[in-house]
Amino acid sequence: MREEIPHVRIRRASPDDAAMLSQLAARLFRQTYEGDIPAADLDDFLTAAFNPDRQRNELGDPATRTLLVEMDDRAIGYAQVRRGALPVETPDAEAEVELTRLYVDRPWHGRGVAKVVLAAAGRLAVDLGSSSIWLGVWERNGRAVAFYEKHGFRRVGVQEFRLARERHRDRVMVADVASLIDARDED
Repeated sequence: MREEIPHVRIRRASPDDAAMLSQLAARLFRQTYEGDIPAADLDDFLTAAFNPDRQRNELGDPATRTLLVEMDDRAIGYAQVRRGALPVETPDAEAEVELTRLYVDRPWHGRGVAKVVLAAAGRLAVDLGSSSIWLGVWERNGRAVAFYEKHGFRRVGVQEFRLARERHRDRVMVADVASLIDARDED
């Protein structure tokens, strides 16, 4: 039996949300990767990638859209899309919008929240003028890879992702935006 999603509000973030988003993003990234990435490297990455000034700049970037996922006036996740061409050449796929981030707090995993957020991210891709969306997902994050595959993403290549001193490989995946938006109503 599928558990119902409690009242979840998804709203567009603004530069005024930078400090809160900075804390949320760092916490959820740590929650996802702690233990898989050396602690010092993780700390350095979080400081550089999720500081309030950087978040404010991203939130003010006209090519980027960020969604906050809230429940009872508390942020439990977020997603971000931005204009950006597919980083690999492939004859059967093109996408001009990247899903750069999609994180949901661990207590809400498996409850349908991420699927709703993914559909909302798909609508943002349409707003940015794209009929497909791409992402890079760490090949060792099996849960995320399975989630994206379940929702219509297909692998079209790989790209390198550098986190401090370590190099990692991301699967580059593409999906048709219409299937993401339509999937929100399916079980």
